[in-house]
Amino acid sequence: MLVVFLGPPGAGKGTQAERLVEHLKIPSLSTGQMLREAKESGSKLGNSIQELLDTGQLVDDKTVVQMVVDCLNEPRCRNGALLDGFPRTIEQAKSLDVFLADTSFQLDWVVQLVVPEEELHQRLAERYLKMDSPRPEDHPDHIPTRINLYNSITSHLTEYYSSKGILGEVNGMGTEDEVFERIKSSLDNYNK
Repeated sequence: MLVVFLGPPGAGKGTQAERLVEHLKIPSLSTGQMLREAKESGSKLGNSIQELLDTGQLVDDKTVVQMVVDCLNEPRCRNGALLDGFPRTIEQAKSLDVFLADTSFQLDWVVQLVVPEEELHQRLAERYLKMDSPRPEDHPDHIPTRINLYNSITSHLTEYYSSKGILGEVNGMGTEDEVFERIKSSLDNYNK
């Protein structure tokens, strides 16, 4: 099963993705994690994306798509994967569709966590205060940029996947357990 997980910064994707991959028995491919690892590695790629990541901006589509495609070709993904933080743009979504057309994979389901914007600001600011070693992009000064980028670019994916009939919108408010039950219910309804 191949699943895309959408939602703005602070919506709880990371927490819920961990639970969902355990439930579905598939690996999680977090582009954010892949990019942070590249940045920390000191590689050519890492050095080229450092400033973008440190200020909460997006890395170019070609780089991100290639990273995801490489991971999907790994043996650990033979039964599928959860794509966390990818695609972020319509171009990435279309590139993913092109890649999938040449494989045995198909995109089964897209879940989007929906959380009011003022709640996102509050969650991200609180998260920053609790971090032992926050990343530069986590600083509260970058919260509006991160949310505005999501709203202006990534939110168009909602329409894209809705038109394909594979989008499940899930209320991201409430306890972790409540949100996860809604995610499982959305998946069950999609699979019927």
